[in-house]
Amino acid sequence: MSIDESEQQLALDELRHRFANSFQLITALIRHRLGSTTSEEARHHLEWVADVVNSLALLQQRLAAAGTTAFADYLAETVAFWNRLGATRGINVSLSADPHVEVPERLTAILALSVHELVSNAIEHAFPDGKGEVTVGLLRVGGELVLLVQDDGDGFKPAAAPGHGFGLDLVRRLVAQVGGSLEIHVANGTSVRIRVAD
Repeated sequence: MSIDESEQQLALDELRHRFANSFQLITALIRHRLGSTTSEEARHHLEWVADVVNSLALLQQRLAAAGTTAFADYLAETVAFWNRLGATRGINVSLSADPHVEVPERLTAILALSVHELVSNAIEHAFPDGKGEVTVGLLRVGGELVLLVQDDGDGFKPAAAPGHGFGLDLVRRLVAQVGGSLEIHVANGTSVRIRVAD
């Protein structure tokens, strides 16, 4: 590694260290507000923000450790988090990701937020009677990255869930920012597929 490359790496490491400190500070502020909030709706929104911040902080850690192949590692770590969320209801989250798929850093935050929303929504809404399976997939098809979140719960019924479309709408907006597409298939559960050229 040349002196210029070494200096660039040191600068990048310092930037990521500052990002990590910022994530910790934001999380602490959110938790402080949660402690003084009595509104259930406000608590729900603050907890959502805290989860998203934690998800992005974990992603930054993985990027620092492994670079462009870190996204599959990130998914593997977050599956453990999602399994803890669903364990009391008998919901299992599994991962089917090609560990060799490289995800450009410009796409990682968008895909991380998208998969967080989709899995969280499945855990919260797809299994009203408890017990079920959610599968997260990552692969490359031609010149596209494909991110898949599939569940075997109740099929997605937007008309039957007024006020609960925020997560999917957010994912649509995120994916559109990077010129990607989002497909929803309802058959024996719900399958959401994100395609984006890298």
